Amino acid sequence: MFRLIKNVWGRVGVIVSTGVLAVAVVVGYMQVASAAIDLTDFSLSLTTIEILVPILLTGGAAMWVVRKLIKSTNRS
Repeated sequence: MFRLIKNVWGRVGVIVSTGVLAVAVVVGYMQVASAAIDLTDFSLSLTTIEILVPILLTGGAAMWVVRKLIKSTNRS
């Protein structure tokens, strides 16, 4: 039993150390890449999203209410 736990723990250690190394490599490359990107003139217009989200949320809420009403009338 102890040998099985040792084998499993050894494999977990290899997986964790590989993951830590992969994250370190990715972070290292991202810092280099982010230094080359200039976002001073970047702007994003959210007016379309600000118009559509309340409409979609209201529609979803209305569909939920209608569904609940139909379910409650089918029970009685």
